Amino acid sequence: MIVNAYVLPTERPPSLLSIKRALLSYDQIVLRAPNDRELIPSHFFQSAVTGLPPMFAMGGGPAVRPLGKVHDFDKQFDQLLEQCSPAGRSGNITVLSAHAPFQGVALGMMRPPDGVPDPIQVYQQYRLLAVNPQLLNSVCSGVPFSDFSSDIVLDSADDSVTEHFLNGEQMPGPPPFALYPGEANSDEDRVWRTRLALGRLGAFVRSLAECDMRGLQPYTSDPGYAMTLRKMNEITKAACENQTEDADGSRSHGMLLARLHNVMISHYVSEDILESMSVSDVMRLRTKAWGTAGEARAKLPSVLREIALENPTPSTFEKVCKARIDEYLRDCMDVRHEWKKLGADFVMKSGSVVYGQQMVDNLFGGFSTFNLYTLIAGLYAAGFYIPKIMDVLKKDAQANTSVGYSLHRTYAPFTG
Repeated sequence: MIVNAYVLPTERPPSLLSIKRALLSYDQIVLRAPNDRELIPSHFFQSAVTGLPPMFAMGGGPAVRPLGKVHDFDKQFDQLLEQCSPAGRSGNITVLSAHAPFQGVALGMMRPPDGVPDPIQVYQQYRLLAVNPQLLNSVCSGVPFSDFSSDIVLDSADDSVTEHFLNGEQMPGPPPFALYPGEANSDEDRVWRTRLALGRLGAFVRSLAECDMRGLQPYTSDPGYAMTLRKMNEITKAACENQTEDADGSRSHGMLLARLHNVMISHYVSEDILESMSVSDVMRLRTKAWGTAGEARAKLPSVLREIALENPTPSTFEKVCKARIDEYLRDCMDVRHEWKKLGADFVMKSGSVVYGQQMVDNLFGGFSTFNLYTLIAGLYAAGFYIPKIMDVLKKDAQANTSVGYSLHRTYAPFTG
């Protein structure tokens, strides 16, 4: 099952290592354009605040809770795309274009620009979450406040309290924003950190809406976003227990694949190996690994679903995945030990040190069909009984049809 990922935007472009990691699990990686920072199009602001359908719009208004960015963001982003050009040329990395800003005046019912989620729904959800100080705190987890200049926080249309009227009657405004509850150097600094947190929360909410609209899996290496995703899952778990799943199960598979991705990145994938590889290397090895693991990759959705049914919480799910992978790796080591023992016995019987060493090399490089047939023929010619050979082959086959094999196989070239 194909699962594509949407990289949640922050004040900095994603790192090259983060993109390489994403390519290990997801078919396509989707990035937001550097100039697309607003929570919602500004001409929908009044409608979004009141919750009423947009009947009038005027261009040129202030941006709505834009996400700030470091001064050289665009330059860094261009460099990232250049480094990722092999994946871009193959269509495995795409950048969503920003919508054109609205100009002039319009009367009558309006629709959001193409590719933009419902502004009213997005803004209302953002405002509901923005009164929760714990979410403002979590979304800023790991944020290096001291590294950011003061102008990284941009003005927003909803910075000040605005009164709204309908038919001459004053309408109640949204509840006030929560203040950032973490450490701050002064009251002014707390306000600045609050606005930065609100920008991140707005980007987070809009990104989830875009993922839902486009059928993408949210992906991030940002600690704040990762913690907020976990908190959101906890908050919505009870409400979503009876929610009908999408027809092909892609949404739930995307979440389970994300959890498996976390297990593999945390415990098995070698960061040194991944750092040393170019994106071309990652794409080449990924293609080879996914090709040789075709059956395991096809079985992965059902394997993940089966584990999740018995282990519904993220922590137990990830714990069981790790246990199954560890069990598979132990079985692989046992099989390699058996083959190595047969190879050593072959050397003792035949005196062929060169051929024995070739067999040992093949053990750790992976057998081709020809090498396997040659090994069996050589062992048999040296006087080994077929049942002994078949016993090792059986153990090998059992390891390669295990749950751990399905979980681990597509990541194998990157695990060291």
